[in-house]
Amino acid sequence: MANHLVIPCYNESERLPSARILGFLNRNPEWTAIFVDDGSRDATLQTLGNLHASNPDQVVVLKLKQNSGKAEAVRAGMRFGLDVLGSERIGFADADLAAPLEEVLQLEQAMQRHPAAICALGIRLQLLGHDIRRKKHRFFIGRTFSHLASHVLGVPCRDTQCGMKLFQNNEALRQALQAPFTSRWVFDVELIKRLLICHESGHSAEELLWEQPLDFWEEISGSKLKLRDFFVAALDLVRIAGQREIPPEPADRNDPIVVALAQPAEQLRRAA
Repeated sequence: MANHLVIPCYNESERLPSARILGFLNRNPEWTAIFVDDGSRDATLQTLGNLHASNPDQVVVLKLKQNSGKAEAVRAGMRFGLDVLGSERIGFADADLAAPLEEVLQLEQAMQRHPAAICALGIRLQLLGHDIRRKKHRFFIGRTFSHLASHVLGVPCRDTQCGMKLFQNNEALRQALQAPFTSRWVFDVELIKRLLICHESGHSAEELLWEQPLDFWEEISGSKLKLRDFFVAALDLVRIAGQREIPPEPADRNDPIVVALAQPAEQLRRAA
């Protein structure tokens, strides 16, 4: 089974928890991590090279030609996984591992239990037995934002901005990723909106999307989000609400540069 997790990185050499990442991959050989360096100016690319050297079978390293933002880094990594590596399921996670990578296994299990689901969303709920460490003001901002996003998507969502999501490889996902996102900060909502536009299964949005509470999530210091970004995100929601079709694929695909490819994939390409 080809399961891939995209991890966008921008100046993460000091925050990237390499030991935890390698531990997850060693315990879960069916998963491959696709790191996308978004034009970092520090030693991030070297750190990612060291990760690949430590586990060449499960670590892919890509590099964007210039800093393009998290949304484009995620899109480029997901397209690469779908088009080149043949992902069966592909998702993304934050480089600081606010949600441990093990949480993606819950998303995978949820999709296995619910075959109609094309997307599993990790959500941060304060439930008994769950350890969600989130600042109060961020929680209230997040709840307000989720209400707005629910109106945009036409389906009630509890937490659209959690950085861990998993998707089924299908035609709707490939179409949804063909053009860059118009939003820099709320591309998650835009991606879900595109999926709902493209999908033709006859299932309702409530059946296509599955929300999975995470067991653990911790707010990590050093976030690049500023207060003004939330206002920009609200304006982006207005634009996303008006989308009725997927933008055409641009002539310049902005394909990432392959820095290090997982060994089995390299052998497959050479054989082809």
